[in-house]
Amino acid sequence: MVAKPRILLFDPQDRFGKEMIRILGGIHFSVRLQDRADLLLRMMREFDPQVIVVGVGRADDAGHQMMRQLAKRQRGPGFAMIAVLAEASEALEVLAFEAGADSVLSAPFNRRALPLRLQTLTQRLALRLGAYRLEVGPLVVDRRDYSVQFAGMPVALGRREFELLYVLAKNPGKLFTRAELLENIVGHDAPHSTRTIDVHICNLREKLAPGLIHTFKGKGYQLRPEAALVMAS
Repeated sequence: MVAKPRILLFDPQDRFGKEMIRILGGIHFSVRLQDRADLLLRMMREFDPQVIVVGVGRADDAGHQMMRQLAKRQRGPGFAMIAVLAEASEALEVLAFEAGADSVLSAPFNRRALPLRLQTLTQRLALRLGAYRLEVGPLVVDRRDYSVQFAGMPVALGRREFELLYVLAKNPGKLFTRAELLENIVGHDAPHSTRTIDVHICNLREKLAPGLIHTFKGKGYQLRPEAALVMAS
C-alpha cells in the first residue's frame, strides 16, 4: 500500500484549516491541524509532515513568525512550506516567500487544483530527498538529521565518520583512495594525514559490521553492498 502524503496545517487564526481538511482529507492525503505554535513542533516530530501549510496575515503575525522559525530549524529539504494568505496581496506574497515559503495560496481554494498542487510538491520533495537519504541494503544514511541505521538499529557516529560513510554509501562498490576520501570529508587543503581515514574506517567497522567496508591494500576502501546484505541476514 502506498503511503499517503502527510500534510500538517498551522492555522492560528482559524481561517482555512477546516476547509482544507474537507478538501484534502480521505483517501489521498493524511492531514492534521494545529492552531497552537507551542504544540506545532511536537506534532512535527510525531507526524513527520512532507508539507506544512501555514496561515499568514500581517508581517509580524504568528504565521510569519512560525515560517521564519521553521526555515531556520530546517536541515536539508525535510519538508515543503505553503503559505495561505489572509487576502490576495502582492506585498503579503513577497513577505511569505521571504519567510521561507515554497508556494503561496489564497482562499477560497479551488477544490480540484489544491490536491494537484500538493501532490506536485510532495513529488518534488521526494526527488529532493533522494539526494539526502541513501539506502544500501540494510544500511540507511540520512543527511537530513545525520542519522544512520543498520539492520533497523540506530548507530551513533561522529561527524567525520558520518561524512566518510556518506561518501562510501553514495557510491557503493566504488574504490576510493585515502586521499580522495580525505578530500571529501575535510577539504582539499586541510592539514590532515591520510591515516586519519584509517582510524575512521576502523571505527565504522566496529560500529557497523567488520566486512562492510573492504580494504584494497595499498589502494583504498570500498563499501561492499553484497557484504552488507549477508551480514544483516
